[in-house]
Amino acid sequence: MLNTLFNGPLGFHHGVRVSAILISVLLLFATLLMKPRLLLAPKKDESALSELKTFSRDVPYVLTALG
Repeated sequence: MLNTLFNGPLGFHHGVRVSAILISVLLLFATLLMKPRLLLAPKKDESALSELKTFSRDVPYVLTALG
């Protein structure tokens, strides 16, 4: 699609705009059609420290965060 837009009568500048508009419309349409698959459990009152402890035990997350 981009190749046709770039080399056609629109050119690069307007081809990128048309592509961005099309992608934005499709993304908006997909977002509006989504629905949650599972019901969320009621959230417990947890402190920030307990959540930090939970995340720190997740090795792949810690390695990714440290880079």
